[in-house]
Amino acid sequence: MTRQLTTVMCASLFLFLGVFSVVGEDNPLVGEWVAAATSRGGLGGTKTYTTNGTVITTYGAVLDFRYKIEGTTLISFVETGKPMQQEVIFSGSQMTLKDKATGQEQKLTRMDGPSGSGIVGKWTGSHYTGGKQIMDFTTNLNCYFSVPMMTAKEPYSVKGSTLTEESERKGTTAWTWVIQDDILTLTKVGTNKVETYGAKKGRGKSGQSVLS
Repeated sequence: MTRQLTTVMCASLFLFLGVFSVVGEDNPLVGEWVAAATSRGGLGGTKTYTTNGTVITTYGAVLDFRYKIEGTTLISFVETGKPMQQEVIFSGSQMTLKDKATGQEQKLTRMDGPSGSGIVGKWTGSHYTGGKQIMDFTTNLNCYFSVPMMTAKEPYSVKGSTLTEESERKGTTAWTWVIQDDILTLTKVGTNKVETYGAKKGRGKSGQSVLS
């Protein structure tokens, strides 16, 4: 009996350690992922897998674009239209973007990292739709813009190539997952449903200055 109990305890410990190591910081699943494709209206999802077994899922307007800084001017290269030029004004943890063509201002507050000059990091503020916008400026000059309409924090677990997410609204969902060339492909087990997400690139230390 004692030997059987010891065997069960060892097996349980092995399973626990195996799952724990899979969601460690060195696991490629951990991090932020953005929908590789959006609807015609620009709607899509994001997923952030953390090391504590929580996945943060959002759905809403999403857009990513390249940017550069010239002096105190932010130049955004959006696929539609001409590059947008905005004056960047910092004040502690606040940042104001003033459109050089229209004079319209966006006031944003740093979400993470230390206060001070530097555009790299996450910023949030009011969007004209009435929601909250998030602008995530990365060190490799990518900006990830989103206006989440829905946000959920839920538990997940990984065992081998199977990813299981628990949701109060959807219940338990099992996926097979694979990452190739910074693209996360999720295939719902037992179905043909496939979701693809791209890794956020250039997530550097918040507060790092890229102003020339």
